[in-house]
Amino acid sequence: MSRGAALGVPSDELLGMTLGEVLAAHTRAHPDLPYLRVDGVDHTYAELWARSGSVATALARRGLRRGDRVTTWLPNGIEWVVSALALARLGVVNVLTNSRFRSREVGALVARSGSRGMITEFAPDGDFAAELGDSSALEWTVAINTDWADLTATQPADDEVTAAASGLTPQDTLYVIYTSGTTGLSKGSMTRQGPALKNAFNSGVRMGFTDDDRLLCFLPMSHTFGAVNAFLNTFTHGARLDLERDFEPKVVLDAISDRGVTAIFGVPTHYTMLVSEYRSAGGTHDVSTLTKGCIAGGVIAPELSEALESELTITGLTQAYGMTESTALISQARWDDPIEVRIGTTGKAMPDVQVRLVDGETGAEVAVGRPGDILIGGFGVHAGYLGMDRDPSMRDDGWWSTGDIGSLDEAGNLTILGRSKDMYKTSGFNVYPAEVEAFLVRHPSIAEAAIVGIPHPIKSETGVAFLIPSPGCTIDEADVHAFARSGMAGYKVPDHFLVVEDFPRSSATLKIQKHELRAQAIDQLADPSSQ
Repeated sequence: MSRGAALGVPSDELLGMTLGEVLAAHTRAHPDLPYLRVDGVDHTYAELWARSGSVATALARRGLRRGDRVTTWLPNGIEWVVSALALARLGVVNVLTNSRFRSREVGALVARSGSRGMITEFAPDGDFAAELGDSSALEWTVAINTDWADLTATQPADDEVTAAASGLTPQDTLYVIYTSGTTGLSKGSMTRQGPALKNAFNSGVRMGFTDDDRLLCFLPMSHTFGAVNAFLNTFTHGARLDLERDFEPKVVLDAISDRGVTAIFGVPTHYTMLVSEYRSAGGTHDVSTLTKGCIAGGVIAPELSEALESELTITGLTQAYGMTESTALISQARWDDPIEVRIGTTGKAMPDVQVRLVDGETGAEVAVGRPGDILIGGFGVHAGYLGMDRDPSMRDDGWWSTGDIGSLDEAGNLTILGRSKDMYKTSGFNVYPAEVEAFLVRHPSIAEAAIVGIPHPIKSETGVAFLIPSPGCTIDEADVHAFARSGMAGYKVPDHFLVVEDFPRSSATLKIQKHELRAQAIDQLADPSSQ
């Protein structure tokens, strides 16, 4: 039976709405319908409207107005959701901060973002104050353990909230999300309200979401995958959101069995660990309700793809491609596409998102099936980086450069070949690590592969493969080398294979940190020509 909560609002109209307006519409239509479940407690639309109204009123009385910035240093939880809704209703920019960050890192972001306030569960130490410096705009901090109860006890005053948000439009900034900063200082990408709602809604359509769905989210809400893909996806479709503080495979499988979860999002590592836990438990978890989801951020081994369908029953799992600066997704396969499209590619461009592939040297569009630099246009391109007059990735011709390399098939499905900075040249040939990784994980002894290029005195660069063994397997370098040469041109085959227990990963998304692997490879293979 349908929950009956979906707004029935076309995605084009969502581009003309704010998050507060969507919450108000849900509350008017179905005030007592549960939307959020956290720590075993259900929260209805009416409750979220009231609690976010209380917090918004209290913050307005502290002087916050549309366009101000507040840093939220919070783990997944009810406080994160209520804060996000309250700030959105005020038109105050929510500067999302990874809950795993240390005081020094948070202090730097608070200072750089010009935040007037901070809402946090954590206790900043002396490093925080040192990073702020004397010129910080920070006026106050709300500590969840001591101050939150007073905020939520404030009598909501919608007129005060409306006055504080005067002039708010869907083009106003919802979040500032700092990028990983792997090539220097991280940059604060500005995500707008209307585009975020529209992109999230369209992603739900690609996955076949309805108001009957229940998404279990263990992704950090400080990242686009959680804050847009998970939170706003369920919100725009009237589906339920079950929020977990962290990723624990057993907890996730138990939740699927106990609550009838229909969808999950994650990177390949999450799904690999879920399959391993499912098998360890003897396949006793009832996962029959789990039919939908999204996977992004890495190469999907054929064995994993098969296990997800045959064991975890996620027959509608879709692969997606996106980034913070594109307001989440650029492309995504459909839940009913053939598996070679659903998992083998990242599908077609999202509605109203334009994608071009061009030659990195000439700028000319590349032919079907040929690799090219990925450029994007359309409503999803972010509003730029906070505090930067010029977005360095915005080209003079109006296209935004993703820094990624991909190829398009004749049907328009996009395959990601990797970051342009990860591509390396060996003996004059371009090597795209994602292509090599996708082939290597076909070997039964390899669970995951990560390829980097390092300097070589003769070839210019040479490939190094970091390999994680499949459970119970031992990797034989000669065997893997022969396997690679049997299916790839010789120049694509890495010269070195290094077996490791795990890769360095980002704390937010478990994304492999290639720059760290490259440094490790150079350190271990100081003179590649001698190997």
